[in-house]
Amino acid sequence: MIDLTTVIINQALKNEENLEVAFETWKAFSSRQIYERIRTEFIKVLITNINSTIKTKCALDISEVCWTDESTGNFINIHTILHGKNWINKFKLGMKDHDKDRLYFSIALISDNEDKRKKAHARIKQVLNEGNDFPNHWWSRVKNPYNNWESNYEGFKQFAFCDKVALEYFLGRFSTFIDIISNEMKDFC
Repeated sequence: MIDLTTVIINQALKNEENLEVAFETWKAFSSRQIYERIRTEFIKVLITNINSTIKTKCALDISEVCWTDESTGNFINIHTILHGKNWINKFKLGMKDHDKDRLYFSIALISDNEDKRKKAHARIKQVLNEGNDFPNHWWSRVKNPYNNWESNYEGFKQFAFCDKVALEYFLGRFSTFIDIISNEMKDFC
């Protein structure tokens, strides 16, 4: 296997232009600006695709879907509130990077009734047959290479170029969650 670090160092030391490119590349990565730019663009494209799916394919009677993006640096933190026209309660649907290697999906029933929240989150876990249910939300880890996209090349590359495979994975997951809220959670709406 090729030692890419040695190759990069050898290439950088060949001449002044290569050294400058290597130095500027290092600055871009160490400043974390490249991660923020990649994350920002990927999230923008993903949200556009999710909103399109909600409007065209989902059975939810929702007039508008607004996303909140509280992401910083390479940490992803997006969510939306789903509230059907005839619902008493709302659902918060999102994706959050807890600590660099735990990007996860989250669904939460927004209700003052803790027992109702617990039952709703247990129902989500049961229907999906995955994840963890807690009083305040249900969550499930995003699969690799996306779970730690900023530290593995395949996830990094797919996010950087808004790769179809990555977008389809996230869109598929969010579509599943929206369908579950729409079809399986009527007792909690």
